[in-house]
Amino acid sequence: MIGRRFWLVVLFVASVDGLFADTILEQPLLPFTSKYAAQGFSGTVTDNSFASMFSNPASFYSDKALITILDTSMWFHIAPRYLLATILPFLDPSAGASLTDAVSLQATSNGIGAGLSAGFGYTGKGIGIGLSLVTDSYLYGKSFPLGIEGVIAGEYTIIVGGAGELNLWGAKITAGADVRPFIRAYTALDAESSGQLLVSMLGMGELGASTPFGEQKNTLTGYGLALDIGIRARIADSLILGAVLRDIGNTRLYYTRNTFNQAFSSFFLFSVPQGGDALSDLYIVPMSVRLGISWHPDLKELALLFDPTLTVEIADPFGWTDPSVYTTQSWLTRLHLGTELKLLNSVFLRAGINSGYLTWGLGFDLRYVAIDLASYTVERGINPGDRPCSGISINLNIRL
Repeated sequence: MIGRRFWLVVLFVASVDGLFADTILEQPLLPFTSKYAAQGFSGTVTDNSFASMFSNPASFYSDKALITILDTSMWFHIAPRYLLATILPFLDPSAGASLTDAVSLQATSNGIGAGLSAGFGYTGKGIGIGLSLVTDSYLYGKSFPLGIEGVIAGEYTIIVGGAGELNLWGAKITAGADVRPFIRAYTALDAESSGQLLVSMLGMGELGASTPFGEQKNTLTGYGLALDIGIRARIADSLILGAVLRDIGNTRLYYTRNTFNQAFSSFFLFSVPQGGDALSDLYIVPMSVRLGISWHPDLKELALLFDPTLTVEIADPFGWTDPSVYTTQSWLTRLHLGTELKLLNSVFLRAGINSGYLTWGLGFDLRYVAIDLASYTVERGINPGDRPCSGISINLNIRL
């Protein structure tokens, strides 16, 4: 009966789509968690930490309860090879280095942007509940400043879910589900808006636009309610298989159009502006699936010194997110490989391959506090090499 209802929901959403002028597909807004980023953005399906709240609700079942006081990440979409040129104007203004030149170099080659996430919550004993904030921005173009386009987005999410476990044919199978009510603000920046923003931030004067950037009705604000389900199977203690289905039935976003200033003020008051312009298009975050496998060999006493884990994941293997892209996209773009080596029970060395690009990082776990660093590259085009974007991420986790 569950399967029948599920497909009825899918058919209903598909029929509703035709009632709107256009259906706009939006990406989920997720944090660049350092431990995942360093491992090729793998490990999300089989992980059991606070960060798994954004991936697999099956992680809510564990014998040990985890209270996260704060989990926060910062990331910067900047190419490491241009990092020195970007920060030199701040370190030594007298050196003659130009911040404008550095930003122009980043934006026209790698893309440039930054993001922040922060959250807290409780997971374990079959329960998961938490609150998170995620913001992200990305600007890219072939000429600076008037050839740059991009996006600024932010989202508050409440996560509430549960999970249970059963033994089947010698395997421990955990299944979970969650609901995610959220508020999102989304600004798509065309060349003129991006130019205004960059020129203002860099102190280059004004572009002479008829309407200041903050007063333009360029921002969509609204809310949605998402549903996820996940499953994990532990086999022979060393092997974990996992699958997660997110945004079941497609998550609809109920947007209105507002000025950037209105959206900015309301967002930080945990609300949406009143009286915005209604939209005729249908905005959705499409349903997606992710499959993963993790191998963690039991090395007995040796694990205190040397404890490896290998993970492999594939995103959207059936093309549910966007069938038109699925038929032309390389499978390598959806493949994520990662490895983690724990040393002395407190130091982590990580590396991976994300959509064909090398990632790496390290972490330190001091029982109640963990710090993780990562260098990553993501593909913002369809196939590897179309538009790679590199960056760095740092994460701080404080828990009981």
